[in-house]
Amino acid sequence: MKVTVKNLQNNQLVTSGELSNVKNILLLGRGTDCDLMLPSNAVSRKHARLLFINDMIFVEDLGSTGGTKVNNTKISEMV
Repeated sequence: MKVTVKNLQNNQLVTSGELSNVKNILLLGRGTDCDLMLPSNAVSRKHARLLFINDMIFVEDLGSTGGTKVNNTKISEMV
């Protein structure tokens, strides 16, 4: 699975790459224990998680300081 993460405030690339052996749940954040590590101070240590269920992808914010946006809209519950 190819992944590209951009900062929506300045459209700068944060990270990109290839994920292999994708699990049903991926933890995103800047912490070293995250499945997808995002090296940015704008990202919380444990920022959000992606859930893969029946060919669908859901995003859940994990109480991050800056919040999580999907399609440029801040989310308050899993979408």
